[in-house]
Amino acid sequence: MRLSCSLFVLFLAACPAPPVEPEPPDVSGDYTLVGQQLDSDCVSSIASVDQIFGFMDQTATGVPVMTVELEALDGSLSGLLGPSDCTWSGVVGADGSMTLSGPCDGDDVGRIGRVAGNLSRDGDAWALESTLTLEIDTLDEVSEPGPDGLADCEVLLDLRGSGL
Repeated sequence: MRLSCSLFVLFLAACPAPPVEPEPPDVSGDYTLVGQQLDSDCVSSIASVDQIFGFMDQTATGVPVMTVELEALDGSLSGLLGPSDCTWSGVVGADGSMTLSGPCDGDDVGRIGRVAGNLSRDGDAWALESTLTLEIDTLDEVSEPGPDGLADCEVLLDLRGSGL
């Protein structure tokens, strides 16, 4: 009996436990993100500054600022953008990589936004370094005013900030 118990204990010790997948962090919070334009093929005949950035706040010097109320649950993200009240969805990985995207249309413009970046701990807050791509739709298929569901131009921004 003693030999069989020893073999059983030896067998248990030799079987490693399966690896535990790390959990995505809870990055829920209110974020303030500042944008710096990197590139754009939007010219004034296609879209005005207000049409492009109308869903965002702006600083006194005209720098676009996006506020996001971010909710995270098991790696899924939902973000309510201020002041537009648009809702975007996405995911966050265990390493802090994240995506968030969705529509945010205005009266005379269609917008699709995609954020891709990384979240990292910064004291009690989360810091976000990301890129925001905006597809802008202001013209129909015969170049008349009015969105038709097809992007007319694209704007690329560096988007950085933090949230608690």
